[in-house]
Amino acid sequence: MSKISNDNTTQSLMEHAAALLGWPGILAEVDLLGCHLWVAARLTEAGQSRLQGEQRPVTDPLSLRFALATDTAFAKASAPVQIDGALSARRTWRGALAPLGGFVAFGARMAIVPPSQARSSHLQMLALVEGFGVIAHHPQPDPPASQTHDGQGNGWTRDGSGGWLQLVHPPDQRPTGRATWVHRLVEEQIFQALLVSQQTVTASRDASVSTPSSTL
Repeated sequence: MSKISNDNTTQSLMEHAAALLGWPGILAEVDLLGCHLWVAARLTEAGQSRLQGEQRPVTDPLSLRFALATDTAFAKASAPVQIDGALSARRTWRGALAPLGGFVAFGARMAIVPPSQARSSHLQMLALVEGFGVIAHHPQPDPPASQTHDGQGNGWTRDGSGGWLQLVHPPDQRPTGRATWVHRLVEEQIFQALLVSQQTVTASRDASVSTPSSTL
């Protein structure tokens, strides 16, 4: 499947899309159940408590199942993360939906596609039936886009690189649960991804502070 290049532009796109949706969580790039996604999530009080107690995420399936079977406190613990949803940006709607399908049990799902793909009648039907959300990405301020909006708000926002994002169809907020150990595995993997994301941001901030500014 075609994938929009993974770089700072992609991260900026995802950040602006999450803001358009009102998702306050931290964005993390993660592989979940064999699918590559961007997920917005937040640490819960339980997650913060685990960090303070130096209880790291358990992301290995066998280790997790052993911990759930032998550690009652761990098994009964609340989720370490609160998930806002997952985003996938592709050049085709089929490519965008492919990695999102399995996320239905964990949170909202958003497909970010070009305007021509966002207008696909097939995608619109799938969005209604399966609960996907759809965002149209206008990479440049083309005439059709500029004629249908007058700035921020009303389902539009900047994409961070000169273009626009348009909310075409909001995602369903379907209830999720923790019915199986796989749900817990996904929580642990997102927990780990958030920690890595926070460490990366902190390291980048520290590096920028320690780098002396050039003088003429």
